[in-house]
Amino acid sequence: MICLLVLIPFVWGHGRLMTPISRVGHQRYENDPTGSSGNGGNNNDAWVCRHGAATVPSTTLQAGGSTTLSWHFGAKHVGDCDVYLSYDFNRPRSTMRWFKIANFFDCRSQSNQEPQRITLPNWLPNGQAVLRWGWYALHQVQSIEFYSQCADVRITNSGVSSLPSNVVTYPLITPPIFPLASQNGEYPNRFGNAASNSWMVGPPCAGDLANSRTNQCYRTASGTRGYIDVGQSASPPSTPTSTTGNPITTTTRIETTTTSQSSSGVISFTSVTGAQPE
Repeated sequence: MICLLVLIPFVWGHGRLMTPISRVGHQRYENDPTGSSGNGGNNNDAWVCRHGAATVPSTTLQAGGSTTLSWHFGAKHVGDCDVYLSYDFNRPRSTMRWFKIANFFDCRSQSNQEPQRITLPNWLPNGQAVLRWGWYALHQVQSIEFYSQCADVRITNSGVSSLPSNVVTYPLITPPIFPLASQNGEYPNRFGNAASNSWMVGPPCAGDLANSRTNQCYRTASGTRGYIDVGQSASPPSTPTSTTGNPITTTTRIETTTTSQSSSGVISFTSVTGAQPE
């Protein structure tokens, strides 16, 4: 009985990324939220990456190819997931700059480790990077739970060493870009009318993915209700740059003009009305 009780938390927790393997593997319990609306969960290091220390990448990704993610939810809370990349693997989490490559609407629907394939942009620079999986859980309606996991990866793309000029990178915290809570409809109420609450919250996917159906990117495109403005223009796709040197990021994040005050500080959030693409 004692052994059974010890094992229960590892099986019946909230949720976590399973594939690719995260920075600490599967050797410990990783299923609790990294934060919530009650403790400034949208603005802490753990929301960026649950663990800060980079590891030697065990996963190799080919730019222009695809990869598979999977996650497990012991508690199948309503909410959405998304996927980001950063080349700032050796920087403090608060200053890491990210860009998004995928959305997963209602990700509890795939929370029994069903493989979920995403397409990788062909413009990804060659080099070590961090893949971040994030999940905001909406089961408490106004109070949000935040989850994240990071995996160190190596991206191969011979001769490509910098991001296209239309790819905007930005920190996720300090200040936070995600709303802390849903006091005024900042997040959808998934227990309300399904037709009017089938939108996602988040920044657009990067570069030429922004309005694409690839990786469900259209769900957070400019003009959708939960769109978060990070200063990305609707510029045409750029071709990867083939130069020598380390990968570099381009463009700086523009803060949104609509803010709300919380106990953890100012939340940057832009809610643009408009129909969600179908």
